[in-house]
Amino acid sequence: MTNNELPKNPEPVAEVLDVKPVSEATTLTEDTTKLRVKIPAEELDPNFNPFEQTVITPNTYILIRLPSDTLRIVKMIPGISVNLGKFGSFWVDDILGHPFGLTYEIFGTGPEEKGLVKNRRAKKGERKTNKQRAEEAEEEQVDVRGPRPQLRIVPALDNTEEQAKTDEMMPEENNKDLVYDPDAMKLSMAEIEALKRTSVDSGREVIQKMIAAHTSFDKKTTFSQEKYIKRKEQKFLRRFATEPLGAAQLLQVYLEKDPYGRVRDMSEESLALMMSMANVKPGGKYLVVDDASGLLVYAMLERMAGQGTIVLAHANEHTSLDALKYIKASEAWIESRVRTINWLDFLHPEEHDLCIMEEALGNGEITEPVQISQPVQSADGVPTENYPYRFVERTAEELAAMKPHQRAQYFRRAKRHADFATARTLIDEAPGLDAVLVTTDLDLPELMPQLVDRLRGAAPLVAYSPFKETLVPTAHILQKDLRVLAPTIIETRVRRYQTLPGRMHPLMTSRGGGGYLLCGTRVFPTDVDAAGGARGRKRKTKEENGAEPASKQVKTEQEE
Repeated sequence: MTNNELPKNPEPVAEVLDVKPVSEATTLTEDTTKLRVKIPAEELDPNFNPFEQTVITPNTYILIRLPSDTLRIVKMIPGISVNLGKFGSFWVDDILGHPFGLTYEIFGTGPEEKGLVKNRRAKKGERKTNKQRAEEAEEEQVDVRGPRPQLRIVPALDNTEEQAKTDEMMPEENNKDLVYDPDAMKLSMAEIEALKRTSVDSGREVIQKMIAAHTSFDKKTTFSQEKYIKRKEQKFLRRFATEPLGAAQLLQVYLEKDPYGRVRDMSEESLALMMSMANVKPGGKYLVVDDASGLLVYAMLERMAGQGTIVLAHANEHTSLDALKYIKASEAWIESRVRTINWLDFLHPEEHDLCIMEEALGNGEITEPVQISQPVQSADGVPTENYPYRFVERTAEELAAMKPHQRAQYFRRAKRHADFATARTLIDEAPGLDAVLVTTDLDLPELMPQLVDRLRGAAPLVAYSPFKETLVPTAHILQKDLRVLAPTIIETRVRRYQTLPGRMHPLMTSRGGGGYLLCGTRVFPTDVDAAGGARGRKRKTKEENGAEPASKQVKTEQEE
């Protein structure tokens, strides 16, 4: 296969009908519940796990780790070139089918000497004919810049050799006699840039010449020399490593871009502790409130190995699950594992039919209000907890008489109603949810008590916040709530240290903290009075009941 050819045998695709389950009380027509979608054949396997990747496959997202410890998420589209900036470029086809964890070195031509002819954009006021577009499309498939960069697999960058050298270093060695001299480096920036342009050995030649031209390099300690070489390798070596895109790696990428805006300043340790405290496992059923760009849901799906169900409660009209786009699965597969419901339908389900009816009145689908469903009444006249909802169905004749936009709105409401009924069934069915995980900007003291009733017995409740002041009043409220046992606030903090023989000090660029967690356990309070009956009662004496105490009676018998 050439550089620009796409694979001729795509993944097998099966056309199926994705039938969304609904509650028994919901009666929808077959046309409104069945949506024709295309699902890859591998996803039809009930044990399919999109996170179980061992090799790089086409059209999937992977993580590229550069020598400067910069992380980049790249989609493996066959036939394209990936530009890594000053570290060079490579073709996706050169690493497809390789296992993860390998380190590659780019050598040969530089990134500016390789590429394809780009389609020239039309200037303002200029129009292109179909013939010109066809000719330029053919030109885009022609490589006109000579040989492409080559890749070779090299050992991973580790500190094994560096540790062996520093272990031989005496504790009293230091750089106190080394005087900083800006003229110690004999190579100028212009000479270094010229070496970078002419180097074909992935920057190794540049580093060796810089060391040879450094007059003070031999005066440095062994540890200082290794640190100098490592800094230059991070700057000049044209290397990259491939890693699978897990939740921990995705969190690192988000922390580099926008720590608080995307993931609410959550650390990797806090995320792992949430998974552990909530006992997230395959086959579970969990209620999640995720305002961290979908990272919490992503981590749960990874830990659940694709088995189980997540009910996601959200405040806006649409969910914000940006992280789920990196999963190697179709939208239909994700929707079958992640069910969404807004807070209005969650806290006030009786208003769902009313909202649908008002929307139908607004767009002219119906001209007068219709009677909506009511809660089921028990024998004593008390409404039950579960509410069956009736969606106003339309016959084929009525659908044919509708305008196209009204028909489209009708089917959208039908799908939304089916999703709502499915989510309500998962929430209300016994014995309850396996755990509740929350990371949100909503008012936690008001929100958390309303989620407790949906949990089964001994189920954990975990909430994350970057501020302790948010969790303290929540913990006080849950301590008075007999349904939650031992609410506890936990702080996660990790400090990394740099060690030398006889010395140790922390890294000065570490993050301050990783946020706070509030954990509790769901219990069912009882009305039984378990106080002791006879403990603490005063024994009656002879003066009180006219008889002599038993102790004195025994003593009298012994004396006799």
